[in-house]
Amino acid sequence: MMLLAIGAGTFLVAGCSRDTNPVRDMFVSAGVGAKVPPAPDFVTNTRPAQSDYIPVGLKAPPRKYPAKTPEQIKAVEGQMDAVRTRTESQGIRVQQEGQAGVSPTGR
Repeated sequence: MMLLAIGAGTFLVAGCSRDTNPVRDMFVSAGVGAKVPPAPDFVTNTRPAQSDYIPVGLKAPPRKYPAKTPEQIKAVEGQMDAVRTRTESQGIRVQQEGQAGVSPTGR
């Protein structure tokens, strides 16, 4: 009796699946349920043959470029800080020249 209850429970839970639905298939084969219509042409024509996402359970493909080391990251951060400092000093200079009435182009 317990085995029959487990089997029935498994059968009903499998009915929640979208791809494989034995409950729906049983009713459709008996003529009670509605048959699943095929996808319209515009749907099948516009869907890519292969999707861009990685399905659950599969390992991601190797990356084209390796990850940066902590030293490389620090070097790039230093370069970005230098650019920021240079840009800020140029902005301050232009702002001071504007307040003094001097054109930044020297005209």
